[in-house]
Amino acid sequence: MGRERRPGSAVTLLPGNEGIAQEVAGRVGKLVDTVGGGGMAGAEESVAELETLLDRPTVTALGGIADALGATSAAGALHRSLTAGLPEELAWPALESVYAEFAAEAEAEAEAETEVDGDGDGDGGGEGGPVQGVTGVAGVTCTWPVLTVFGGGRAVAVDPDGVRGSCRFTVPEDATMHAVHYVGGSFLVSWTVKPNPYFCDTACWADRPEEPFTPDEQGGLVPFGGKLDGAYGFQFETADGGGRHGGLRALRPGGTEGIDSNELQIGDGSRVWTNGVYQERPWEAVHPVTGEPEGGAEVPAFPAAPRAPTRRRNRPGRTWPSLRRPSTSRRSPPV
Repeated sequence: MGRERRPGSAVTLLPGNEGIAQEVAGRVGKLVDTVGGGGMAGAEESVAELETLLDRPTVTALGGIADALGATSAAGALHRSLTAGLPEELAWPALESVYAEFAAEAEAEAEAETEVDGDGDGDGGGEGGPVQGVTGVAGVTCTWPVLTVFGGGRAVAVDPDGVRGSCRFTVPEDATMHAVHYVGGSFLVSWTVKPNPYFCDTACWADRPEEPFTPDEQGGLVPFGGKLDGAYGFQFETADGGGRHGGLRALRPGGTEGIDSNELQIGDGSRVWTNGVYQERPWEAVHPVTGEPEGGAEVPAFPAAPRAPTRRRNRPGRTWPSLRRPSTSRRSPPV
């Protein structure tokens, strides 16, 4: 268990060190800028950190900080949040309806089990699972703009306009992981019985459950599980709607190629580029039908190397001489 953070900054611990004071000043300056120039969430976090940093020794060492704080207003952050909207306001009605269906089914099954067991301890399935607050969902995969929501034996593919399709499936009772991917109107069901798996190693098409096979590529046979698991949710369906870009090839109904681990994809509406999470190489355009990389091609500006951030400038009439980080300080202790 970590120790509670002590109030104050490095200035508190090492008073009289000009280099450290300048480093702290730079950090405080960025926090102050975030209060006035970010969104409400960033402003709240910055204020909380400033409350910890700015003890009396630190305020004394950073001459001018009181005036800088006094001139800062959260009105800009509030205006930006109200103009852009809040994450809580985002909605996908069709997806939320699918979640509600899975929750209702899970609660009905839990009630039935309670009646059979007669112990009265059913809790409706609880709040667990990869989708917080959604009962009955085992995982989600992406064939953008389609999301496939699946439980233990049913999957539903939904896009922004409504449900694309659904299926029933069965995986072994001892399966330790399973996933369902929407592919051109069909569903690829995959699973593994290995302990602590990274991906699934056996699959079948939902309309041919009696024909399981070992996919050629298995690294992408996983549900979405975070930043580095489940393709970020960025893999696309093919332009003709009949397949799914997997990274190195396009998978189509009935295929046994599986899904590879070349997870990253970007698109501009007509073209798709692919890359791997840990592959230090340029993005490659893929063939729109086969999905195979075609080598070097011009990419949109947004995946290019980011430009160096511009240095913060004070507003007219607002000078913080003690809050500027000197360019010569490169090896000061962390603050």
